[in-house]
Amino acid sequence: MKTITYNTQNISFTDKLKVFFALSDPYLTQGPAIKKFEDELAKYLNVKHVIAVCNGTAALHIINLAVGYNEGDVGLTSPNTFVATSNGGIYSGGTPAFSDINNSDFNLDIQNIPKITNLKTISPVHFGGFPVDMKKLRELFPKTIIIEDAAHAIGSEYFDGKDWQKIGSCKYSDASILSFHPLKNLTTGEGGAITTNNDELAEKCRALRTHGIKGTQSKEQPWSYEMQTLGFNYRITDFQCVLGSSQLKRLDKFVARQREIASYYKKSFKNIAGIDYVHEKDWQKSSYHLFTLLVDWKSFGTSRAEFMLKLKEKNIMTQVHYIPVYKHPFYKQFNINEKDFPVSESYYERTISIPCSSKMKISDAKRVVREIENILKL
Repeated sequence: MKTITYNTQNISFTDKLKVFFALSDPYLTQGPAIKKFEDELAKYLNVKHVIAVCNGTAALHIINLAVGYNEGDVGLTSPNTFVATSNGGIYSGGTPAFSDINNSDFNLDIQNIPKITNLKTISPVHFGGFPVDMKKLRELFPKTIIIEDAAHAIGSEYFDGKDWQKIGSCKYSDASILSFHPLKNLTTGEGGAITTNNDELAEKCRALRTHGIKGTQSKEQPWSYEMQTLGFNYRITDFQCVLGSSQLKRLDKFVARQREIASYYKKSFKNIAGIDYVHEKDWQKSSYHLFTLLVDWKSFGTSRAEFMLKLKEKNIMTQVHYIPVYKHPFYKQFNINEKDFPVSESYYERTISIPCSSKMKISDAKRVVREIENILKL
């Protein structure tokens, strides 16, 4: 029986062929394919700078370093995210803080972000591909540095009252980060990127991804280079970027298929007591990197663990996105009070991510729905 995972890479024969030929190029790394991918992505997103790196966590690390935290500066994000979002600030000397999510799309409740002394950055997470209202966030925090975690959201868009803006364009933020992990909407195997319209931030990020080194070649010293800051080896390879360029040509098709699968799920689970899902607003166009159900497990006489295991027996894989970041043992040292996050706590108790990928067919989605109906006795 075919296994249906909650998401997976979509690699075509053309992708494979292009990577095959890229392995015969003179450059496997630090070559022209990287800039080509960056330029193509910048054009797609309508953003000035794209800095490709080895993964999304590296992107979070160096954009937070580029921003610069002084002692006591705070970086705030959503607790409904992977730990890397808040870790990026900690790596860079910031103090983590969280604000509760809303009851609609389970992104940051931007209307109720608390006033925090020394708030340096806000990192909204476009959870599951659902855009945060970036224009409103900028209006509420005009002087705060905003770093979008768009790891789920390449291909997503939002309407700002005048135009549709692609997530990653940084129209209302200082920078955003992308992830090209195999489970994301576009993959380079591993990989990530920073996007920004800020020339200074872009220059800093480019230096930080390559040991903090800047070339200083001259006729007198054609070999010369200088390490000007403490940086890292966060480079991506040329053959990864060749794959990224190939994938980018099909990104809109990937998103269209995921939206098609999501539409089928919404029709299937509409108006069923005890089951809900994220509802897309008219100003949002989600990439549906994730499709999350919200289930009142007790009303169906089961538990989430039992539900997941029964689906696994049918070769249908699910996942929980996410354990709230403040619940992890490492974060206990920051004395975060779980009672400050009632929506996050309620969401975490109910959520389950079911398969939604661009490789799925409607017949796959029908099979997922049928097995869920059998388990929950719908």
